[in-house]
Amino acid sequence: MFNVDWLLRNCADEVLHVRNMHDRRDRDILLPEFIEKSRRQSAFVSPDETERLYGKDAFCPDAWKAWLEQADVLPSSVVPCGTNDILQYLTESNGVESLMCYLGIGDTFTPCHKDLCASSGQNVMCYTEDGGSSFWFMTAASDAPAAAAYFSNELGQELHWETHVASAQEFADAPFTVYVAEQKMGDLVLVPPRSCHQVVNHGGLTVKMSWSRMTVRGLQTALRHELPLYRRVCRPEQYRVKSLLHRTMLHYTAKLEAMTSPAENLQEFPYITDLEVLLRLFDEVLREEYAENHASFSHIMKSSAGWTVGPGKSATSGLCLILRPPSMQTESELPDQQPYNFACDFCGADMFQSFFECRDCVKPSEVTDSLGCGDGLLICALCYVEGRSCLCEEMEPIQCRPFSDLLRDRNRTADAISRCRPGDARYNAISESNLAGGSHLAVFEAACMLYKLRRDAGAKLLEDRSCRATQDPHRVPFIYTVYCASCHASRCWEHILQGGMHVAEGLLLYASNQGLWHQRHRDCRAEFEKALPAVEEAEREGAYSDLRLRLVKAAQRYRNCRPINATFTQVGWYDNPEVEELGLPADDTGLAEIDHVDDFDSPLTPIAQLPDSPPRSNEELPDVSPSSLASDEIDLAGESEAILGRDASDHSTGIAFPSLEMHRIKTLPAAWSTSAAWEAQAPILKTSVSRAGSVALGTSDYRMDRDEPQMVTLKVEEDFVNDSYADDLMRALNQAYSADLNEDMSDDDSPVLASDSLSLSNGRPAVLVRRRTVVAAPPQKDEEMAAHQRPAKRCRTEPLT
Repeated sequence: MFNVDWLLRNCADEVLHVRNMHDRRDRDILLPEFIEKSRRQSAFVSPDETERLYGKDAFCPDAWKAWLEQADVLPSSVVPCGTNDILQYLTESNGVESLMCYLGIGDTFTPCHKDLCASSGQNVMCYTEDGGSSFWFMTAASDAPAAAAYFSNELGQELHWETHVASAQEFADAPFTVYVAEQKMGDLVLVPPRSCHQVVNHGGLTVKMSWSRMTVRGLQTALRHELPLYRRVCRPEQYRVKSLLHRTMLHYTAKLEAMTSPAENLQEFPYITDLEVLLRLFDEVLREEYAENHASFSHIMKSSAGWTVGPGKSATSGLCLILRPPSMQTESELPDQQPYNFACDFCGADMFQSFFECRDCVKPSEVTDSLGCGDGLLICALCYVEGRSCLCEEMEPIQCRPFSDLLRDRNRTADAISRCRPGDARYNAISESNLAGGSHLAVFEAACMLYKLRRDAGAKLLEDRSCRATQDPHRVPFIYTVYCASCHASRCWEHILQGGMHVAEGLLLYASNQGLWHQRHRDCRAEFEKALPAVEEAEREGAYSDLRLRLVKAAQRYRNCRPINATFTQVGWYDNPEVEELGLPADDTGLAEIDHVDDFDSPLTPIAQLPDSPPRSNEELPDVSPSSLASDEIDLAGESEAILGRDASDHSTGIAFPSLEMHRIKTLPAAWSTSAAWEAQAPILKTSVSRAGSVALGTSDYRMDRDEPQMVTLKVEEDFVNDSYADDLMRALNQAYSADLNEDMSDDDSPVLASDSLSLSNGRPAVLVRRRTVVAAPPQKDEEMAAHQRPAKRCRTEPLT
């Protein structure tokens, strides 16, 4: 049964989703055609080769799945939906299918990554041809933070985007232990939660079965340590951690309630300890999702929308979430327990209870006569409180269900546990007053305070304030700051973060106690630095740490992001957006389908073939030879230094500056008149050439009066361009200068354009526009510059048509 010939006889009509490792393009292909191509091809890349297919996230035959579940070959604790796999407790309409097959010949790769949401991975080699095998490179789970830091600081890559295939030398240079194993026919590989691992196939065709399990311990680690990172870098969550927590808690509670003798519960119910952990985690979730005036919000449960989230098919991971209308829901789901959850349009997080919605910033093709509650653009509470929003910034707070329903479920569980733990105050019933006075950070309540500030600010939203956190004040939009009466000065949220306080904590303190706010923002840096070692240790071990400190660390560490819906969202005050836009789902996949398509997964495509990149001379495809694979130092990508190795200052997208200005913010060159700057920007925005940093820019009602020349306080405006449109930039700036030469600028202030821009290591020029000259500059990694040189003006934009 476990061979390719059986597959050809029984699954000939099945379609595989495959990736060409050379051009990183995905396409569908029939199984027989894929097998024929793979068997005909050499096991190693040849110099003139243009196609090498890898079948990933492929279907798993029902007969193979039944064998896993019924053959008793593997322990019940590691099979799909086994004894400790809580993924089985998700309802049918929102379950996640993780059992898949992977088919590939030598020189096909899986980039270095962690399994989703601290799940446990299993992979069994069930068929090989011509001595095929797979080499696994893995780290310990506790080294996940160190691996992420190494990828970012030393390799210039974001581990959570799964875009980089590390070379053997890069693994050898890593400041943590890397374990190497060769998987052969019949071998089962167990991947611990959060273990960073990379796989390279060697030799002939191999077929592997792979699946994930979620344990209570893994769920705890995901909730506390993985999800904050996912939200920062915009990695879709997919496993719906909070919903899974809720469903598992209800399942265990029902089993415990069914027992008739409380005295025997501890002996008869093996999951009492897990249920206690789930209850503590759920208390944390309730605090994060709580807002004092929640009763005044709209609720999905009461609306006509009533959509649920179900599994779909993804090009990269095989898993995505698709909204299902009420007509497709199962009748077995109780109305008050239906999974009314949605995915954040910015970061891809599953929104368990609370979020913000805008019904204006949507694709015209998706607008109907009447959009229901939950049908618009959605932003999760943590994204919103960090300044991420829709383009118009006119969002409303929404909750999926009445908050009292969740509180009732919590107290029901506590009551069931108290039968086994009589007298333990931890399992007393709680009310909203307990949540309002809790120590855990109320993220949604802080987001609602920011919402109120936006709503009440009125015309002040168009004003700037001076941040005086340093000796060199800078101007930022009104909503970027908070005023301290004791200091008689405003501080921007970026400087407050550098001082060790997250915006959510700052908003709550500012609204509750001005004196405490003053004292806290003065002392938080020292307190954060003192607590940081304990926070890092808790992250390594997956243990508890204060959410306030976790959010500060995540926001300081993870600056780059790739918004899921970059067209209709804008970045927050902690973000450096990457230029690659994931885009909206295709029209035939539904509004909220999450499909994190990644065009940088293949290690075999030369840099010269990337969009907007000039060809390189003397560049060859990687060559992995049998002798090199058998040696002590296995080079995953052959000539990886030439093809994959990048300077730490370079990003995979070719943008060399980490301080890339937000792509929905326009800034005016200093000392230029407003009209001159408008003329300079217009030709650039209208060009049809696809270029970095130009996504979703369009016409805008810039709030400065174009008839009144005004000085902008920024000393430097950074505009990052690809070589394919550098000439457009120079022409645009020259046109603006020529058209406005006599309007506002004296000879002293005239910009002098340097036509020869410095070619960077990745072949892309970076042009820096200064007060008098336009000069080319090499990459800079000055974090202070990246953090403090925020644009002085923010405007609202409309997407290009």
